[in-house]
Amino acid sequence: WPIMLFFVAHDLQNGTAMLPEVGKMYGGKGDSEALLAKRIFKRLPRESIVMADAGLGIFQVAYHCLQEKHDFLFRLTTQRFESLIKKAELVEKRWKKRVWKLQWEPTAKDRKGCPGIKKGEVLNVLIHEIEIGENGEKLYLVTSLSEDSESLADRYRCRYDVETDIKEIKVMMNTENIRAQSEDMVLKELYTSLIAY
Repeated sequence: WPIMLFFVAHDLQNGTAMLPEVGKMYGGKGDSEALLAKRIFKRLPRESIVMADAGLGIFQVAYHCLQEKHDFLFRLTTQRFESLIKKAELVEKRWKKRVWKLQWEPTAKDRKGCPGIKKGEVLNVLIHEIEIGENGEKLYLVTSLSEDSESLADRYRCRYDVETDIKEIKVMMNTENIRAQSEDMVLKELYTSLIAY
């Protein structure tokens, strides 16, 4: 059975989901989440704020987001955060938070994923390290927004509401095991499940 890759954008104010972008997961050259994100950014309402988890906290996705005139707020992996702050300027250090300013330069891999990017082009971003919880756990965010750390952490916290819906749709409605074989029929079965949910 072929495995399809679905990429969906959710409106965090009302919980609605856009129709998904569909790609192939394997075989020859599979579609990446970054490619599907680029496609879905074109369909978002103008000047949206795009939030994404650490898997999408990469230059290529941020670049495509800004190309479509959207701001972004992405979580970073610890490894990517540590790599980026080496080239960043610390601009704020207060209790439980630090903020850096960075001219984010694309790597060779990033340039490959962004055909047509101009040589020397950079993204002006802020990187936030925010201590959350009682055990010293940290949230690493990269953003094009100029809001303070607390506001960004509150914004990003709303993103977790979507996880409940995704889990219930995948598990309760068993949409991970759709039995149709064509893309059209898979989408029909998925939409039927969503309507029932």
